[in-house]
Amino acid sequence: MVAPLHSLSINSRILVGTDRCTIRYRGSVLGTSGEWMGVEWDDPSRGKHNGEKEGVRYFDCRLANSGSFIRPSSPKIVLRKPFLATLKDRYVATTAENTPLEHESVILGRSGIEVEAPNLAKVRKRLAKLRELREIGVDDEGVGGMGEGEGEEMKQMGEWKTRGLNLSSSLIPSWEVVALIVQHLEKLDSLILTSNRFSPLKIPTLLPFLKNLSHLSLNDTLIGWKEMLLLEPSIPNLSSLELSSNHLTSLYIDPVSTASSPFPKLVDLRLDFNSFGSWDQLLPLATLSSLRTLSLSYNSLPALPPSIACFPPTLETLHLANNRIPNWESMDVLAEKATGLIGLTVRGNGFVDATPRALVRLGLIARFGELKVVEGSEVTSSERKDSEIYFLSLNPDFPVDKIGRKRWDVLVEKHGAPTNSKSQPSSNAPVLSDKLLNVTIHPPPPASPLPLRLLPTMPLRTLKLKLQKTIGIKAASMRLFGKEAEGATEWEGDRRELSDLGVEEGGEIWVRSD
Repeated sequence: MVAPLHSLSINSRILVGTDRCTIRYRGSVLGTSGEWMGVEWDDPSRGKHNGEKEGVRYFDCRLANSGSFIRPSSPKIVLRKPFLATLKDRYVATTAENTPLEHESVILGRSGIEVEAPNLAKVRKRLAKLRELREIGVDDEGVGGMGEGEGEEMKQMGEWKTRGLNLSSSLIPSWEVVALIVQHLEKLDSLILTSNRFSPLKIPTLLPFLKNLSHLSLNDTLIGWKEMLLLEPSIPNLSSLELSSNHLTSLYIDPVSTASSPFPKLVDLRLDFNSFGSWDQLLPLATLSSLRTLSLSYNSLPALPPSIACFPPTLETLHLANNRIPNWESMDVLAEKATGLIGLTVRGNGFVDATPRALVRLGLIARFGELKVVEGSEVTSSERKDSEIYFLSLNPDFPVDKIGRKRWDVLVEKHGAPTNSKSQPSSNAPVLSDKLLNVTIHPPPPASPLPLRLLPTMPLRTLKLKLQKTIGIKAASMRLFGKEAEGATEWEGDRRELSDLGVEEGGEIWVRSD
């Protein structure tokens, strides 16, 4: 049974000032007089304890130290608001009815901006057609459920055309109340419930009014994978799910479930800003048969083990920014375990921070044969060719039994074996040296000239990075010229290839620094 909006019963949601919380206890507290309410704050920093005081347990909290006691008579308490009344206030707010017509005005939503509007009667009539709104937002308004008679009123208004509803930062206490709010929004396909706290589901739950949802946002709700499996019967058409900032440490594996592939239409899953610290905690991801985009940024995920088995074969885009991945060997593992990746984000990991940015991009492109987007930037065909050839020049040999060797073999077959390679390429593979130019590099005096072998397709920025390691001048301050004479024009355009700059067999390049 759904509690009335004015209720201060257990599990009711309220505002205290501007802070949301859930009532977990009502009664006396040892050593005090009068009645108290024990509350669990949405923001744990507002709490003082875990529901225990002086050795007596009064209630439990889902997050550590997020509980405290308040008086039921506190003037700061704000009760839940009805959905439809709040909707009207936000979208049909007008000035007083007795304002003369020529001076009538409308207040735009929550902005408080008052705009003069001639023929306001027509404007008001149009705004009153709430059911015509395609997107509705009553986030952060204290909505807690349906007011008395509001369900019938929404029904009498006719068919609603709303496709998106934002109920973030609300006072809704349960999924049952969510269902009551959306029951007349038959076209609804996107529901945002971020920063809410619902009573946890205990059994598989069927809420038919959610059946058409394709997108569901449950960030900052503390809802985990186990509860999502209980909700699955209600959302058979879900294709996009957000569970970020939910303090998740693992994805639940149901030992008795007969469903081998839950959420069969789920394409996009967001699990950012959680507390995953092991790849084994993510094993259920392998059962998502349609998953194409997975976001795991801002967790604590370590190096990828060769035995990793959490990526479904359908995966195309993976976001791993700001984890604790320490080495390039993890990328070799990923390249063999997620062969269909076309998009990848890895910034903020240890191996990235220890590598020049351009070489990070080069290393990723070379390892992943299908990659089309790296860190949000598209990969060009010439960039792929240069990256693969340069990768071979940096790795003339690759142990046969080391993960990543399969990719090395593919690149050798495609571009030829490095001349100093001890590994045996296939008999018909060309030799990489056949494509290299012999060039003389002239560092600033008193350093001596340096012979190098370079690809004619090498971009200028890649040459600068190579020279940075060779002669010790930072790429950012390096200036390159095709002539020694004073007044020679500096080469510009980091993406320009050496052949475009006129570099040929036996050519010379002069290096200067700022």
